[in-house]
Amino acid sequence: MFVSVTYAGRSNNAYPLQRSCKIGYIYLAAEHQSSDDEMMAFRILCYVVELMNNHLKQGHKKLPIVLPLVLYHGEKSPYPYSTKIWDCFENPELAKAIALKPFQLIDLTVMSDEEINQHGLASVMEILFKHYRQRQSPFSWLGALLSKGKIYTQVSPDYFKDVLRYFIEICGKANETGTDELDKALALWVQSVPEQAQEDVMTFAQQLEKRGEERGKQQGMQQGRQERNVEIAKQLLASNVDRSVIKMSTGLSDEELDMLLH
Repeated sequence: MFVSVTYAGRSNNAYPLQRSCKIGYIYLAAEHQSSDDEMMAFRILCYVVELMNNHLKQGHKKLPIVLPLVLYHGEKSPYPYSTKIWDCFENPELAKAIALKPFQLIDLTVMSDEEINQHGLASVMEILFKHYRQRQSPFSWLGALLSKGKIYTQVSPDYFKDVLRYFIEICGKANETGTDELDKALALWVQSVPEQAQEDVMTFAQQLEKRGEERGKQQGMQQGRQERNVEIAKQLLASNVDRSVIKMSTGLSDEELDMLLH
């Protein structure tokens, strides 16, 4: 076990103690205070968290124990404020009951779409989050997403478009989801939303298609430039031009030039 003494959050000294086979760390965070501070308990909490974070940044895998100590020598006597973090809240009793507890976990990976669908409006993005990393056809879970027509009727149009954009991104990640399947999925969206939303779906799909065409053109142009650079490099290599000149003229790397020689 090691005891690391920190004074005012600025100095660290580690003292090894023979205690057990495991190595642990205990920090003594000492702060001298010449004025009274109603939020002192919160300040100390910040110091403790900072020490723990710095400990992890040093490569440790677990948090250390931090023992805070305040040496008070102010004008008011005795120290007029509480040392409990709960008293820094507007409602200390409520804070003590619900704050600084273990975080609540919603594990979407172990929940069925039917369970998620009981979460109201939050279920829309939750279903998308759940299936984001899956490489499967969206038709296996699209029904749960579109059920009850809630996507458009109960959320804002901008949020609806964000959901649609995220869905299309997921479709692009699915190995077996091609253009035809994406078109079928969008058609299902059109059938599942109110009439006023159908135009939004089609307009957004057309915008994505246009962007895809523009990206395709850019990729084609880049590929064409690459092919021209390769042909130029071949000619320059055949003419025994210095490699540095070829690299500067074509942008090709040494590895790419070596491949052209074989």
